[in-house]
Amino acid sequence: MKKITFCFITIVLILTLGGIGLTQDLPSLTESSPAPSPAPPTPVTVPSSNLLPYSNPTHGFSFNYPSNWKQNTEVDGTGFLKTRFNLYEGGNMVALFSVFTNQVESSLSQWAITQEEIMMNPQEMPGYKKISEETISLGGLPAIKRLYTYNFVDSGSNS
Repeated sequence: MKKITFCFITIVLILTLGGIGLTQDLPSLTESSPAPSPAPPTPVTVPSSNLLPYSNPTHGFSFNYPSNWKQNTEVDGTGFLKTRFNLYEGGNMVALFSVFTNQVESSLSQWAITQEEIMMNPQEMPGYKKISEETISLGGLPAIKRLYTYNFVDSGSNS
């Protein structure tokens, strides 16, 4: 009887430890599948004399952006604010910085997952690849800072 009990306890222990080990390696919902990460972009220091201010008094944040970036702000009927800062070289957009403010029913993390699912659609953003993502605070509000690359396809306008 002691031998059967010992075998039973050993089997339960192996299954329990194996189950714990398996769950440790599962990716979270916001992580993409494991892939070699590209080298992070090298930051470029812009002289402060070449910076322009951007301020959002409604949400209490501001920052400076390079003067050679083009700003475009849109507000729709629901109050969704989208401000983009684009850098063009030779008529091609080579960098984009976006700020979105929106009232949503879902949590910030759920909204971010939904947005990333849209971005992963090759017809929306071909070649989408997330480089990094972190939760931050912007003007005292929760925010997500996501760095990614994709292949911009010009649909005939640069707006």
